[in-house]
Amino acid sequence: MDQLPDKLIKLDQIRIERGMGKLCKCTAKKFVMDTDNRRVTCSSCGAQLDAFDAMYAMASDWERIQKEMETVFEQRKALNQYKPHLRIIKDLEAKTRTGPNKMHPICPACDEPFALEELTRFYGAKFVNAQILERIDRKKKEQETD
Repeated sequence: MDQLPDKLIKLDQIRIERGMGKLCKCTAKKFVMDTDNRRVTCSSCGAQLDAFDAMYAMASDWERIQKEMETVFEQRKALNQYKPHLRIIKDLEAKTRTGPNKMHPICPACDEPFALEELTRFYGAKFVNAQILERIDRKKKEQETD
């Protein structure tokens, strides 16, 4: 029994090569699908890829893109909700809350403190901006003459 029987067929047509590593090392893979030969190759380096690896890479990329899109959507919502004029009002409200740091605003015209409840009348922005610019010009002229 030292010899193999004559009827035994040798299978030396196939050999397993382990530890070779992946042929394609491209970071941004783009795939070419050959539908006739059922092959997937990398368009950058031309290496043949396993179809499963190609599908996995595309699925992983879509997950990343989906997360980025969700982040951008959340940022867009936040930007749409951002109202700079409300920020000023919120800051003013926070400063006038009760507590040890309670403060009252001071009128820029007469330098007297007042309570926010005293604000009862409002004017349009065009009218107010013109008046503010006039007041600033007057103050500059007064400072120049002094």
